[in-house]
Amino acid sequence: MSDNVIYSELYPPFFKAFVFFMPMFYTYGITIQEKNTNKNKGVDSLDKSITFGYGWAGPNGITAHTTSLQNIDPASVITGTATGRENLIRFGGWGIRYSPIHKTWAYNARNGPYVEFEEICCSKTTRYRIASENPDEVASKLRGEKL
Repeated sequence: MSDNVIYSELYPPFFKAFVFFMPMFYTYGITIQEKNTNKNKGVDSLDKSITFGYGWAGPNGITAHTTSLQNIDPASVITGTATGRENLIRFGGWGIRYSPIHKTWAYNARNGPYVEFEEICCSKTTRYRIASENPDEVASKLRGEKL
């Protein structure tokens, strides 16, 4: 099984100094990759997935989320910019947050650009907002567009 990284961004969140004793929040990142999942009888099957969240050196473990791009509704993908005030009022701060009013999980490592989308899995829809350095490129990949 081979992995091919299509897009990746990593950076320390602005609150890294405040989580000194929680190394699982040291680095925030987004990785979109393509995996060759089946080489059965010469037939290749490619599965694209996105992993976003926190970790020691990148998104992994219980502080990250991975989903197949097939589970993302392309029509639901939007981009925007969040201010500190919006992050504080809507999500109660930064990190991994849930807004019960807006029914949205936020992985907001900082104020600024974000990508928001819906994951549909097992007839359950979950909305995510993820901070991104390049939201237009991430949104394009989630929609299945070529750049």
